[in-house]
Amino acid sequence: MNDPIVRQHDVELAGVTRIYPGHVTALDGVNLTVDCGEMVAITGPSGCGKSTLLHLLGAIDIPTAGSVVVRGRNLAEIADLSWYRRQEVGLVFQFHNLLPQLTALSNVVLPMFGTHRSARQRNTRARELLVEVDLGDCEDRLPTELSGGERQRVAIARALANDPKILLADEPTGSLDSASTERFLDLLERLSRQGTTIVMVTHDSEVAARAHRIIEMRDGKVIAESAPRRAMTSRLAAAVTP
Repeated sequence: MNDPIVRQHDVELAGVTRIYPGHVTALDGVNLTVDCGEMVAITGPSGCGKSTLLHLLGAIDIPTAGSVVVRGRNLAEIADLSWYRRQEVGLVFQFHNLLPQLTALSNVVLPMFGTHRSARQRNTRARELLVEVDLGDCEDRLPTELSGGERQRVAIARALANDPKILLADEPTGSLDSASTERFLDLLERLSRQGTTIVMVTHDSEVAARAHRIIEMRDGKVIAESAPRRAMTSRLAAAVTP
């Protein structure tokens, strides 16, 4: 009997390059792995390739060269990428991307269509998530009736609707106040402990410091990796706890 294949990483990028028309190189031979349950922060100046990297992981874009392997599957070999985007990953976009004609509740329900959940289960799950992001009293409001921070929290709830194994977040705290940012980061840490793999792009050093690992990018390349002092302290404490 063959030994079972053990997946070492949830995310693995090997030699990933993305070149756009006009010979614009957004990513240049990126190699990166992310383990199951790890929370990684991608940092670097604007235009360094951070968002492009997330778009490749979310199958919104495809690499010019190299491979993107998520949960043991090469994305280039998945026939139904819409299924992958709906079931495997949750996406938090920088600018919300909510449907303006739908209420907050309906925006969160939307990704659950086509899943095993009944209409009642979809609505119940959406309400639970809105409460989780402190918007339980806003379910009937349209996006135009919400503040920028509230819209972002709806987007976060929507990204979690299908219990994704991997959460991708592009500047998720950019429009949140300090209290909402802290609550969101607490939520990310809880999801990470439960096994969700998290890759987030951020310019905020305090947000990045809550991650297990910080990946610094510049000019389409990964130039440095580091573990925040807080993460190292937490892991050391966990290692010595009986």
